[in-house]
Amino acid sequence: VYIKYYKGYFVKNCFKVLARQNKEISNNQIIKYSCKRQPGCSIARIAILCSDMEYPKMSHDGKVLARLKLQFDHIDTDKDFDNHHQNGKRDKDNMNINAEFHF
Repeated sequence: VYIKYYKGYFVKNCFKVLARQNKEISNNQIIKYSCKRQPGCSIARIAILCSDMEYPKMSHDGKVLARLKLQFDHIDTDKDFDNHHQNGKRDKDNMNINAEFHF
């Protein structure tokens, strides 16, 4: 999918491995995950998946254990992007979603 805001292509529904089977996770260990939301996106959903595969690639390679739903107060649109870009204030970091999983 091409996203004008980032001037690039992105693949949806990829499997991001946070912990592998038979890997030890310590008490109080924090595993971080980050992704970007698209302009105009008021809600983002992150699925927590589990897979028996050693190297899962896509979301259909796993079983959904839970879903996170994030709602954003401010919705950036293509118009906002064009205004920021023209003023030299393009801030891609504002579109980051950072999640932490505490064990």
